[in-house]
This record gives sequence, C-alpha cells and structure tokens, in this order.
Amino acid sequence: MKKELNLNCYKTVGFYFSVLSMILLILSMVLYKTKFTGILSEYYNNVVFIPAIIGLVLSVILLIFNKTSKYSPIVLWVCTFISFLLFIQAIYMYFTGVFYNGVTSEAIALINKGVLVSVVFYLITCVISNIAVWLKQSKD
Repeated sequence: MKKELNLNCYKTVGFYFSVLSMILLILSMVLYKTKFTGILSEYYNNVVFIPAIIGLVLSVILLIFNKTSKYSPIVLWVCTFISFLLFIQAIYMYFTGVFYNGVTSEAIALINKGVLVSVVFYLITCVISNIAVWLKQSKD
C-alpha cells in the first residue's frame, strides 16, 4: 500500500501547479462568499460552491495515489470550470445593469471592486488548473 501512495519528497512542477490551483480555488470561493453581501447579495448563489468542493475533494483523493495522480488536475480543471460557469451565470445580470447605457469609462468605474476581484481570481484559477492538466503530476 505504501508503494502506491504518492509520498515522494520531490514533487514535479505539475503537482505544485495543482496545489496552487486548489489554493486559488479556495480563495476564489472565499472572495465570492465575502464580497457578494449587502447590495450584491442578489447575485450570490450557493450552487457555485458544489462543483468546486467536489473538485477539491476528488482531486486530493486522486493526488494521493501514484496511479491516479495524473487524473487529479483534469478533475480539478473540469470542476473549476463548471464552478466558474455557474459563477458567471449568477453574476452576469450585474454587468448587464452596469453597462445598460453602453460601455463607457463611467460604467467601468461603477463596477464593484469585489466583483472584479472575484472574476479575476476565478479566471486565474481556471488558467492555472488548465496548465496543471498538461504537466506531469508525479515522478516515474
């Protein structure tokens, strides 16, 4: 059993990208939970967290074993992307309201910084988890 575990002290770059994307996904979820309060609470949806939590749990379980570690970033990326799409579905009407009179510098200045930070972190998480898919997760 110990031979099957992914316990090497020296990990590959892909492993660290997977861990970084997990941390960024948790940070993205925390930002979404904290920034969408008060006026923005109508754009908050708990369903966004379901695929993210499933992806985190499954990818950690898959990352533990040598044979399944290569599938961990795939599961993480798919669940992160689904969570990102649900996030966009929850907040797209915010941008429709902000840009109702067109995309102007005044409208861009009206965008809530919490919304902007949440979108940026979700995008970065999707990109890094996609990069992790293409990198090796464990040394052979």
